[in-house]
Amino acid sequence: MVALTGCWHAPTANIQPGGPPRVIEDSIPIESTWIPVKVQAVDADERNLDLLAPGEAAPIRFSGGLAARNLEHVQPGNELRAILQRKLTVYVSTDRRLPLAGASSGTIVSGARVLEVDPSYRLLTLQFIDGRKETLKVHRGIKLAEMEPGDDVAIHTTRVIDVRPGSR
Repeated sequence: MVALTGCWHAPTANIQPGGPPRVIEDSIPIESTWIPVKVQAVDADERNLDLLAPGEAAPIRFSGGLAARNLEHVQPGNELRAILQRKLTVYVSTDRRLPLAGASSGTIVSGARVLEVDPSYRLLTLQFIDGRKETLKVHRGIKLAEMEPGDDVAIHTTRVIDVRPGSR
């Protein structure tokens, strides 16, 4: 009997899919929870919130009259759980960038890659640049059959839905 201790490796999204650069699916709506995030700044009157997310070097500003519940209880320095509404763009590229159609200087820049696709349960597992993984359930009609490990993913957060004190 041969022991294979230490031979198994967790999957990574380092492969590059074939084919020409293209957008597979744009504006896939999802909700995700960030645990924990650290509050950097709060402007309750304007309903602005600066959050430092796991793996991010700089805080992300959510502004313009946030509709988030529980915002009045949040103070700078708090660790909390934030539920975000986000949109994903899944695309194929050669350098984690994709020129925008009709634009001379704009590009989409990847923040993650597809790690696994499960069309039967409508699950999309992403691996972020910092190595963390997140599995998301997507709506029917999303072109999961056209996605494969290694496809690039750009993530655009549209709003904060809820914030709750504590990191659980």
